[in-house]
Amino acid sequence: MNKNIKISIIIPIYNTAEYLRRCLDSCVFQTMREIEIIAVCDDSPDIRERQIIQEYERDYPNMVRGILHEQNQGAGYSRNLGIRAARGEFLMFCDSDDYLDHNACKTMYDAVTFHNADLAVCDYYYMRDGVIGTRTVNAGIESVSHNQRPFYLDKSTVWIVIIKKTLIEDHELFFPQFRLGEDSITVLWYVAAKIITKVNQPLYYYIYRKSSLIGSMPEQASEDIANAYICVFNYKYFVGSDNETKRAVCYSSLRRFFGYWMEHLYQAPNGNFHALLKHLIDIKSYCDDFYTITIDVKQNWETRRMFAILRFAERNLTNVDFNNSFRHFYSNLDMKITAKAIKKLYYQKLKEKRIVLWAAGVYGRIHQECLRNNGIEFEITDINAASSGYKSWDELKDKTDIVLVSSSEFVETVINIVMSQTKTSETIDNSLIEILDFKTYLNENCNLI
Repeated sequence: MNKNIKISIIIPIYNTAEYLRRCLDSCVFQTMREIEIIAVCDDSPDIRERQIIQEYERDYPNMVRGILHEQNQGAGYSRNLGIRAARGEFLMFCDSDDYLDHNACKTMYDAVTFHNADLAVCDYYYMRDGVIGTRTVNAGIESVSHNQRPFYLDKSTVWIVIIKKTLIEDHELFFPQFRLGEDSITVLWYVAAKIITKVNQPLYYYIYRKSSLIGSMPEQASEDIANAYICVFNYKYFVGSDNETKRAVCYSSLRRFFGYWMEHLYQAPNGNFHALLKHLIDIKSYCDDFYTITIDVKQNWETRRMFAILRFAERNLTNVDFNNSFRHFYSNLDMKITAKAIKKLYYQKLKEKRIVLWAAGVYGRIHQECLRNNGIEFEITDINAASSGYKSWDELKDKTDIVLVSSSEFVETVINIVMSQTKTSETIDNSLIEILDFKTYLNENCNLI
């Protein structure tokens, strides 16, 4: 460890040459200068990447170090190489097609040192098709948490974290060396950290690309991610943990990927639900009395939904026609959970109102079906309305009384958009548009099944 280096930024690189300069520039031009950038080229077929790394090593010899290996091993392997080579007290991670806010290192370092924390987590920007939004994550973590149990982690991905290097080394919490799902290790980081702090501002720019590895092979990705978690559950640290910790880690692992797995496979005509649910039950089995986690977590819509699916699978997994029976069960599940809450909302707020559903992501699709099945008329928009086939907010703003936001992460972004684009028509009521966090409302008012 070099006392002059406070943070090592580790960047795994594979086939992202067109984005790499932007990524590296965001690192070398940080306001904090006591940093190093470790660029790990994972045997990329694009020779430009090696040339770019060599150029930055030449131009910033005291800051940038390249590591080149001759066999493609995936991001987990590359990050582990970077960790072992790192000379900084703390580690940060950046994907080579994303980039950092110019003040990210200083802000994150100030947070961990001020609170004497082992780990800090921040919010992030989400960019898709040139449109940018802000995502607020892990709201369950207070400003400072001691021995944080990961009950409420909605995002445990590696690139929103700064972590003390010795925490990884002392507990042997290196990345599982899978091509997908290597972020699964971060759940154990949260558990192992004695003190965690939350930075309530976005410091990372995540760029959505349809051609990314996980975006291009969703069904295979589901299996790979499940296998990565199972690998982590065989780590010495997890095996030696008490059952309360194991339940928390299993719950967080299932909760994090549940929506992703379910929705991608549900959209697939030939989705292998049997294989997927078998993986999920395998994950659950790594702790005893999993369902007693209800003592520690809110019984919200997402949790009840997840428990209902797991229990259905446990009862029916051996059935010959499991895939069809699961599809039928799943298609009716959300109505059972949300019908009472939506009817209550209708009579309290929605009746005779012009409604827009801001249908961000997975839960946006679920909420559309729930509203339609309750006979509620609404329009749909999104931050990426054009690419999603929805109407733009500009088209809808003069005809809207209330906006239901499907994802709590996007509420702040939607508020900023709505407040900056007021109604313009002189023929309508120009009162303020109400904005409701629809996901949180359902969490607080859902049915117990």
